[in-house]
Amino acid sequence: MVVAPLEAQTAAPSVRCHLVLPHIYNEEKKKVFDALQEATAVSMTTDIWSSRAMQGYMTVTAHFISNDWKMMSHVLETSRMVESHTAENIASKLTRVMEEWKISDKISAVVTDNAANVVKAVGLLKEPTCALIQTCFPSDTWAVSLSLNLVVTTALKDAEDVKPVIDAVKEIVNFFHHSVKASDSLRELQSQQIPNQPHPLKPINDVPTRWNSTYYMLERYLELHTQVTTALCLSGRSNLCLGSETVDLIRLWIPDLKPFEVVTKEISVEKTTTTAKIIPIIQLLHEALTTNGSASRLAQELQKQLRARFPSPQCKFLGAASTFLDPRLKKDAFTDQSALQDVQDVLKGRMKPVNEQETRPRNDEEVSQATNSFCSKFDAKIQNYLVTAAHPSIKPNTEIRRLQEEDPIGREQDPLKWWKDHEGLFPQLHSLAKRYLAIPATSVPSERLFSTAGELVSRKRASLGDNNINMILFLNKKLKE
Repeated sequence: MVVAPLEAQTAAPSVRCHLVLPHIYNEEKKKVFDALQEATAVSMTTDIWSSRAMQGYMTVTAHFISNDWKMMSHVLETSRMVESHTAENIASKLTRVMEEWKISDKISAVVTDNAANVVKAVGLLKEPTCALIQTCFPSDTWAVSLSLNLVVTTALKDAEDVKPVIDAVKEIVNFFHHSVKASDSLRELQSQQIPNQPHPLKPINDVPTRWNSTYYMLERYLELHTQVTTALCLSGRSNLCLGSETVDLIRLWIPDLKPFEVVTKEISVEKTTTTAKIIPIIQLLHEALTTNGSASRLAQELQKQLRARFPSPQCKFLGAASTFLDPRLKKDAFTDQSALQDVQDVLKGRMKPVNEQETRPRNDEEVSQATNSFCSKFDAKIQNYLVTAAHPSIKPNTEIRRLQEEDPIGREQDPLKWWKDHEGLFPQLHSLAKRYLAIPATSVPSERLFSTAGELVSRKRASLGDNNINMILFLNKKLKE
């Protein structure tokens, strides 16, 4: 054994490992490929990340609704980004992935972060690959959760009284993270003063790339304010203690930030129809900031940023289509009636036309050639009525109207189950529901994979070949389902 003396916990890959991994990968890849061929439409999430060895990778994940109306999500590929991360190179990789999986003509959206090069890459995708996306607003392809993240991070930065407080709380958190004695004191104080607490709480530090970690840090500080202040004094660091006015500011900000924390969680769930929630969520955020009655600078900045980054959410087709096709929401989520009419008109135009042979009206000559019996004339009238009802210019109107007339279902009910039960009533519209309800509102599913990748492509595996990394990340996602 050559490797064992170098790293006691590392075993050399066996021949069986080299044989089994590709075999399992190819079997599972075939299953995913077959599922994608059956899918009506496919959305993708993508982002670029770095391994611990500081090597760049791009992972592409597909999202679609299966024939039995289940939300599906599969990693398609993780590949090295050896070349520079230009929009042209990213677009080339995306095109290759779509062609390899034979889904180029099924793509309804590519959800990315707000990185300019990735957004530009989506715009470079060639027809028919991106025919539907190119008819929509460019921002329709951005991850909404990241736009919300920018709303809050920008507001936290621009509200002048916020940053000094956040920095002060971070200094306190860092002190406890680096002082065993202070941490022990904090735990002991909690056990004495909060007897019903199941286990001691720790101060939470924030992460620069995620605003909600700042929210959790401030929220946790308020929970432990009394114990933290005492522990700081006992540790001889009373200079770090926050004054009552500063603590009051934090108490004022928490209700301002709470709605954003709730909706960020809501749209980051991988197995639900998240894009449909964008329009009502933006409306609720505006209402929450208004009804809160908060006069804080932070609340003002949040409103300003929300208006700037989501100026007309009801006019963005992908979100509007998903909302209208969600049986929990439909037309009730729209306050802009012209936007509602616009999305209905586009949906009507995208319904598949009825077979011409089945819908060809009978002309007067054909009808006159029928026998003059009463029954034959009656049959002719019925036939013409059925032909008219099935005419492609009328059928879309019928399905749109029928959808609006159906009673909405509760917020906690599954919209995909509703569509499964009612699919037969909407022979054309149901395929559009599969197309637009499958679009995720966030690239978080991809980012969750990247955090997993950080563990899988760890220091001990940093020399894994690119093909092995691709197989491991594919199987890690697939076999957990």
